[in-house]
Amino acid sequence: METHDHAVTALLNGSSCAQAVLEAVGERYGLDSEAARKLSAGLGGGFASGLTCGAVSGGCLALGLALGSGDPSDTYSRDRTYYAVQELLARFAEKNHSHQCSELLRLNGQDIKTPEGKKRLRESRLCLKLVTDTIDCIEDILSEEL
Repeated sequence: METHDHAVTALLNGSSCAQAVLEAVGERYGLDSEAARKLSAGLGGGFASGLTCGAVSGGCLALGLALGSGDPSDTYSRDRTYYAVQELLARFAEKNHSHQCSELLRLNGQDIKTPEGKKRLRESRLCLKLVTDTIDCIEDILSEEL
């Protein structure tokens, strides 16, 4: 399944933005869907507190999976991953004016402090856009020579 389609399907089936991104991108690196959803469960809604957008946080995990190393002495992979994460933050903010969940919601007239606000956010499809923007940024970064 295409990465965008996978992420959209996951989001529409109830996954958070972070879960949708990590599940979709992680699949190509051998991360199973259940593990991806568990690993990113606390990241949606900007760490459930309006901080960094969950889609971006899930994207940071995906970049670590794609570029990182299990060897703690591998500073080359660590530096490449840090650079890729910095690029993701910058590119996402360029597209959306911020990478902070609370700011993104405010800019788009959304509020998730109430059940009604959460329902309106789901209906607005804002998170769908943020998930696909994150995947676009990740795919661009990974396609470039780092």
